[in-house]
Amino acid sequence: MVNTALLWIETIMILRSPVLDDVTSFLDYYAGILSKSGIEKITGVNQKQLWHYASGLRKPTLKTSLRIQENLHRFADDLKQVRFI
Repeated sequence: MVNTALLWIETIMILRSPVLDDVTSFLDYYAGILSKSGIEKITGVNQKQLWHYASGLRKPTLKTSLRIQENLHRFADDLKQVRFI
């Protein structure tokens, strides 16, 4: 019974997860949470370029997409190290 409940919860979480399979969808999804300035500091990609990617005016190269992804993962790893007690 417990395993069934956990499986159900995991399924719900997966279904609610946003599909962030490109830079534009990531920027759109987190627009109200992360500023372009903040993303620039995390990724090293200029704000102006981030605005172009967010608007769909331009698409990042594969190299730039991977750079953004790797730096976001590094930032997430840093956040995992936070301990308040």
